Amino acid sequence: MGEEIERKNHFKNILYALQELNIAVTGGTLSVSGYSANATVAVGGVSMPLIEWPTGSSISNDFIIKIGEKRKSEGEEGALFLSPTPYSIGNIEYFLQYKITYLTHDDLIQGLRDRGEELLELADDIEREKNDILESGSYSKADIYGKLIEKVDSSKGKVSKKKSLEELVAAFAQDLNLRCVEVNKRTPSSEIDVRGNSDRSRGIWKALGTPIIFEAKNWEDPASADQIRNLAQKATGAKTRFMIAWSGITGKDELKGARLEIIKAKERGTFILVLTKEDFEKIASGVWPETIVEHRYYALIYDKIE
Repeated sequence: MGEEIERKNHFKNILYALQELNIAVTGGTLSVSGYSANATVAVGGVSMPLIEWPTGSSISNDFIIKIGEKRKSEGEEGALFLSPTPYSIGNIEYFLQYKITYLTHDDLIQGLRDRGEELLELADDIEREKNDILESGSYSKADIYGKLIEKVDSSKGKVSKKKSLEELVAAFAQDLNLRCVEVNKRTPSSEIDVRGNSDRSRGIWKALGTPIIFEAKNWEDPASADQIRNLAQKATGAKTRFMIAWSGITGKDELKGARLEIIKAKERGTFILVLTKEDFEKIASGVWPETIVEHRYYALIYDKIE
């Protein structure tokens, strides 16, 4: 009885945390192979079940497929998974296929702490409950990014390299808590490598807007002014566009090459944030993904593009 009450209190904490992070929570159920989701959330304007993974083990692809196929059979798509552990590389393909949004308890904790002092107690409660599930205490996404980087570097051929880089970028978009992440999204005028929605309205995220798109390029040479210009001119409806340039960009300073094109785009109201292999290596060493974005954002704002 005591364990049941504890579990209910934990779930109340989770629902409260989601609401504080601007994820609407409603009623509704979903039952798959004996597992029931007892809440529905609105993610990127799409209603979907909230499924909390109750153990410290990784979510299996078989379970993701069961959820995804169950939703398809109902004429719906998408689900929000919440877990005390990070995803595995093998999960990413199925997340994209079934439009799964993945949050860890640490994502909730970090988001609550970013909101201010009044939510620190709730963040501490969720962290304590997460640690009770894990028993080991904590985890890091570092090893996952290390493997994703290695996969990009070891891929052979244009198609394989593009797919491996898109997987890394899609994982990064999930870790930024973007919703409804899609790969190879086609619009009437453009093809977008990775796209996600943001429903956050605090800090730099208010300025970055929604949707947010990612252009994933695995050039051996730095990205050129033409490539930056093409990204800036894409008709995507996105104010913020990430250029994933594995070897950086051209121009020794902000008055030449690709750097100059980024400044010009900013003056026209379009933010282009460049991420390099080095940025992802920092995440693999333990830097929080959002810290990388903040660094790149403020470098752009103050015309100190690296």
